[in-house]
Amino acid sequence: MGKVKKRKRSIKWSFGLYIPICAILAFLGAYGIGIGTNHMQDWYSQKYMDDAHPDNYAYEILADEEGRLYTSVYSERRYQSNKLGVEIGYKIVSWAQAVLIPAWVLLCVGVAGRIFYRRELAQAVNILMDASERISENCLDFQVEQPVKQNELGQLCQSFEDMRSALYHNNQEMWRMLEERKRLNAAFSHDMRTPITVLKGYTDLLEKYVPDGKVSQEKLMEILGMMDGQISRLEAYTQKMSSLHKLEDLTPGCSAVAWSDFVNNCQGISSMLAGALQVCFSQDSDREWVQMDTELVLEVYENLVSNAVRYAKRRLEISLVVKEDKLRITVSDDGRGFSEEALRRAANPFFRGEQEKKETPHFGLGLYVCKVICEKCGGELVIENVESGKDAEGIGSNLSGGRVTAVFSV
Repeated sequence: MGKVKKRKRSIKWSFGLYIPICAILAFLGAYGIGIGTNHMQDWYSQKYMDDAHPDNYAYEILADEEGRLYTSVYSERRYQSNKLGVEIGYKIVSWAQAVLIPAWVLLCVGVAGRIFYRRELAQAVNILMDASERISENCLDFQVEQPVKQNELGQLCQSFEDMRSALYHNNQEMWRMLEERKRLNAAFSHDMRTPITVLKGYTDLLEKYVPDGKVSQEKLMEILGMMDGQISRLEAYTQKMSSLHKLEDLTPGCSAVAWSDFVNNCQGISSMLAGALQVCFSQDSDREWVQMDTELVLEVYENLVSNAVRYAKRRLEISLVVKEDKLRITVSDDGRGFSEEALRRAANPFFRGEQEKKETPHFGLGLYVCKVICEKCGGELVIENVESGKDAEGIGSNLSGGRVTAVFSV
């Protein structure tokens, strides 16, 4: 069955119904007061006045128009008692009608007005006052109650609810945009650390070995070339991120890159980030050139390696595989692996496990950024734990720890 709509009735029409009721009650009450006071006067006269006393009669001799004389007798009523209270009492009874009738009319008007307010206005007014107080306190997480009477004030309550709902959604959108801006800024700051770390590593290497002549000209040019590549990639990434309003607006580009150059770049980054850790690097591709957004893919690669270095004990395993138009970057470490909570939430923004909060201060954005970039590039991010000797998706491992696989469409 369909929802029954409440009948709308105007406040003016409702008020018009109370006027004749009030008028009828006022008329009946005034009529009753008039009759009652007349009876009171008669009763008072009978009780306190005496017409039968001889001294109360008087005679008059009158003449008509023709000159004929006739007599007239009239009675002068007197109080049986000469007390002042009796005379005042009679006057009060005489004036009671003039006082009680206006008082009764005012009472009828006041009672009718009160009943009209309580039945037609009070509920809606209380709802509007409560809603206005909450809205003035920036409390928008509520719903404006709709009154029983669907009159003009009921429509005003509905308008208040529409306004509250609009303000609530606008505030939510504003906070979401602020949170996205905060998240984007934090992600940008987080991703700047790894390229800077790589450049700093190359700089320390040059400062340490170049003055002693331990670096050949060929090796020096290779290092400078890798540093130039990092700087170029950093510039491209900075330009791309600075044009975003939120991370989800990221649009990957596509350009051809030689597979060998990409592998060499990844090896240089991993060797610089791994430090004293042992790195087992493997790669396989069914093509020599790959179409992808190199800056974004390398950004994911750096994040995965940086996370693995943070938790690894002695060794990392890195695998790059291009097969069936998919690029898989797998990074495994021999650390303690992911907790049950981390397996579910590690890719959420700002997630940090209890152990990570104590040991390794970071924003908790690395895997979230990787997830967003992988999805924008037509892939996914897989987070898992791996046991020694177990294979996952055809990838062997001699480690027992955490493993993250980033998949891209190429």
